[in-house]
Amino acid sequence: MVIFMFLSQATYKRIEQLCDSHNIRSINKLCNDAGVSQSTVYDLTDGTTKNPGSLLILRLCRTLKITLSEFYDSELFQNLEDD
Repeated sequence: MVIFMFLSQATYKRIEQLCDSHNIRSINKLCNDAGVSQSTVYDLTDGTTKNPGSLLILRLCRTLKITLSEFYDSELFQNLEDD
């Protein structure tokens, strides 16, 4: 079964996955460590933010010590719908 989702939803789910795999207890902690707005990340869940910015993702990646390629290397980014 193929599941379609929006880019914003896939991005938020990926952030959740990475927090879990890096033993970060909350997205708030990741945001604080990365110096990014918690509200921007949470706005991905309800569609308020439909286009997560590259700088946001880059800052999260640096904090997680992963590359952008590693961030997007997930099945979540297959079969995306336009927001």
